[in-house]
Amino acid sequence: MKLGFYIRILTGADLLEAAPAIAHRTILLTCGRLGDLRNFPSAAVRTPDSSSPNLNDRAVSLSGVPEGISAQSPSEVEEASPSRETAEVEDAATILEFLAWGRRKVPGYDGLLGDPTYAPAQSPGNVSLQGGPADPPPQLRFTDDASSLPLLQLLLPEPLTLLRMVKYHCECLLWYHASFHGRVFQGEVDRFFKQHHGRIDNQQVDLQWAALLFAVLAGSLICAPRSISTSWGFQDPERTNLAHRLFKAALVCLNLADFTAHHSLYGVECIATMTISAHLLGHSNSHSVNLASAVRIAQSLGMHRLGDEPDDHLSNPVRREIGRRLWAELCIQDWFSIPFSESYLIHRQDFNTGKPQNCMDDDGMTAIPGNIPTLLTYHRFLYDIAIIMPQLQDDLSASQTLYTKYEHVIRYDTKLRTLVSDHIPSCLRNTTLESSWPSYVPWARHCLTISSAHKVIMIHRKFLWSSFTNPAFTFTRKTCIAAAKTIIREQKQLVREDGPVLWIYHAFSVAASVSAQ
Repeated sequence: MKLGFYIRILTGADLLEAAPAIAHRTILLTCGRLGDLRNFPSAAVRTPDSSSPNLNDRAVSLSGVPEGISAQSPSEVEEASPSRETAEVEDAATILEFLAWGRRKVPGYDGLLGDPTYAPAQSPGNVSLQGGPADPPPQLRFTDDASSLPLLQLLLPEPLTLLRMVKYHCECLLWYHASFHGRVFQGEVDRFFKQHHGRIDNQQVDLQWAALLFAVLAGSLICAPRSISTSWGFQDPERTNLAHRLFKAALVCLNLADFTAHHSLYGVECIATMTISAHLLGHSNSHSVNLASAVRIAQSLGMHRLGDEPDDHLSNPVRREIGRRLWAELCIQDWFSIPFSESYLIHRQDFNTGKPQNCMDDDGMTAIPGNIPTLLTYHRFLYDIAIIMPQLQDDLSASQTLYTKYEHVIRYDTKLRTLVSDHIPSCLRNTTLESSWPSYVPWARHCLTISSAHKVIMIHRKFLWSSFTNPAFTFTRKTCIAAAKTIIREQKQLVREDGPVLWIYHAFSVAASVSAQ
């Protein structure tokens, strides 16, 4: 197996030049997964046919079809024969991306269980739940019983530092996932100190709320830039170690509260919030299971039957709107995870919960025009992008020929481009920033560009490998190269800003490197 080939693909010279800090972390992550690559199909390292067209380095806008490219004729598509290749090779780029950031795409049930000697101590690519650079000594290890509460208490920073970390999450990270209400949560933190003296072992403290607190702190610590975490008093060694422990503490609190039996809004908020740190900390595999649990808990709480805003009663607008935000985040995570399992949990016909409003976090949750940026602006538009993915999955699954499958790919490619070019909120466009806008608007713009480009690659992923060897899929090849260059270009902008470090920067950089090579 030519492991050097994978290192070259997963790092990429362009990525190294564009974003040294991000690329360095991606390389470290990738090299840690090389053991998993031994099982990757040998056919995936074929050298492309010498008759294949040369790569066009000219960047192509995502807002329209690349110049000089048109859909292929039926005969060209029918003559293409990726069916002769294994499913693993067809999905080669996706599998490589998953391996690089800690998840395994299993092509078949027998492929996992066929080897009786295969009995890993943990899920491939997922770090130990004890977490961290090194496991703690036995005296400091958490267990899922009440004896861990005194240890969990030791993890909480000083009150002033904790409040600063919570404020940072609400002001600089909540726009990305919208998994809880900022003002409500900050009020609960204040009561936690005033009424319960900051003690999580107080019997009146809901341990599922405590889990949410740990999830918020873990997200702040792992996503804040070094300048911010240093101002809180955390140097790099402690910061990395503590982020793992805080993540584990959230899980311990959930289990102590028996969250799968005692369903609570806080438990769903906690799991949804943990997404922002789970991938960066190496818990992608286990977190996917927790998200599935959160979907079932949310359904038992009725979050999938909240209707639209006009259906609300005046007595509960905040709680119902929190439910819509949470449900939207669960939908986004579920639908964007379709490439991992070729399936999804949440079906559009099974819920009537409307998209959350674009509103300020006041007591009345008053809706405002969509062109005014709020904590929900990015989240709402990402939901519109995410809903395309299950539609594509359903159409591909129902198609019996390569021609009709590729027709759907081209149709959804056009649908995504139209959405991004014609329906994006004006505050997320590449226009002059207004001084009254929140600090997260430029970060949201970068994230939206990166995520949209990545979804273009995901739409084409089934034909991506074949596009480098078969001219029938030239549209896919040039489209994905253009999308990869868009991601890398945005990385150049990100390294100049002192914004939060989000997991998609690392994960989608790998996707760009795979597609551009």
